Amino acid sequence: VSFLGNWTAMIHNPYDKWVYAVGSVFEKQGIGVPIGLGNQFGESVSLETTPLKLFSFKPRIEVEGNFKSNETISVRVRFQFADNTLSNPVVKSFTNSNAVWLSDDDIMQLYPSQNIVLKVLFDAKCSSSSTDASVTISGYGTTG
Repeated sequence: VSFLGNWTAMIHNPYDKWVYAVGSVFEKQGIGVPIGLGNQFGESVSLETTPLKLFSFKPRIEVEGNFKSNETISVRVRFQFADNTLSNPVVKSFTNSNAVWLSDDDIMQLYPSQNIVLKVLFDAKCSSSSTDASVTISGYGTTG
């Protein structure tokens, strides 16, 4: 009985053993992040891969819209760990529409020496009392 259909068609399996793997690859696109006003971070948005745990993640932050004079949008990225603690944050600031990938150095700031990453938290704030900007997160990674 084959309930996986063509899923195993490209896998050479001469001994008809169950095919398994340690982890998987994922991609997330267009996750909207609410922007807090008056220099206060808005509600956090989390990226989770439950029941699997994050092994690696490479996020892209995109800020779009019309910026006012002296307006700054700051986006904070943090990891939440299995012991319910949070990593040190990485904050990226924008004064105009732009998209950036977190660098390897940014990612290394998020990882502790040892812990299990449960989710990635994103939140954003604006330096002014109103904004026309929007923040979206995309990225890819591995789980296990």
